[in-house]
Amino acid sequence: MKHKPKDIAKLLGTTVEEMLSDVDKTSSASLSELAKKNPKKYEINMLGIVAKNLNISVEELIKYSELKDAIKNQENFNNIDNI
Repeated sequence: MKHKPKDIAKLLGTTVEEMLSDVDKTSSASLSELAKKNPKKYEINMLGIVAKNLNISVEELIKYSELKDAIKNQENFNNIDNI
């Protein structure tokens, strides 16, 4: 597990309880257990919880990914110019 729920809550400037307040039947303990049993599912759950806490929609996540790729491609392009 890369980041524990407590660590992620801290990065968001909140508590685990506040971070999970809108997520039914989910606790820090259940997330920690999920991280041990199924790390991929834990990661997906945490991405959703973080996005929800930051008020980021699915559409915005897709746009952020496109923006990240555009920035990366621009950096690669700039590196070619320097050769």
